[in-house]
Amino acid sequence: MDCNSKEMVGKPYEKIKEYGRLIEIDHHEVRKPFGDLRIIDDKATAVGEQIYSLLKKLKVTIDKNIALNILTSLIVETGSFRLPNMRPFTFQVCSELLKTGADFYKLADMIFWSHSKEVVLLSGKALARCRFLEQGKLVWSHIKIKDIQTVGGKDEDVDAGADEMRAIKDTEIAVFFREKSGSRARVSLRSKKHINVALLAERYGGGGHSDVAGCVIKNEPREIRGLLREAQRLIRRDGNK
Repeated sequence: MDCNSKEMVGKPYEKIKEYGRLIEIDHHEVRKPFGDLRIIDDKATAVGEQIYSLLKKLKVTIDKNIALNILTSLIVETGSFRLPNMRPFTFQVCSELLKTGADFYKLADMIFWSHSKEVVLLSGKALARCRFLEQGKLVWSHIKIKDIQTVGGKDEDVDAGADEMRAIKDTEIAVFFREKSGSRARVSLRSKKHINVALLAERYGGGGHSDVAGCVIKNEPREIRGLLREAQRLIRRDGNK
């Protein structure tokens, strides 16, 4: 679910294939289709919406635990209902899920107010390294593998960095490089003002939404500079629309 290519599934892909047919569920068109059965709805706000609709069609009773998982998908994908990818159906789904007795406050606390010290330390390091281009409209930063190891963190502990960077005033595109093994870097892209960073991610074999996207590139200065130049062009072209 919500994987733009089999590369994004990672190592589990080969193991998953052993179990038979692979069902691919996504709310944006997959750049490299890899499933035996594909359920794609590019109008859906989140995969959670698609799962909700599938369960209703299959007449599966949605209990409190299922509701919490779907709500998590909706909250995360909409940036806590702040991003432009929402539609009326999103709130209809939320309304129905809350009727199951799902504790929305507890869920919000778990997602937004329960950061580990490792997440905070890594976010702080990423923000301290911020560099600005295009009169502050483009901000970029990076985290090294050594940074994660130093604080005793995990790879996913750096995910908050890109969102924190997008929150900076006047920022239109945030680019966050995360060092990976094998001379690679994972790139998280965030945008405001309807600038479509998915177009940028797709040029490097990735994908995502117009305001949240990502890709993997070679961890080389030339590749990094090239991506930043592409981001600058995107701001110059679409930033004033």
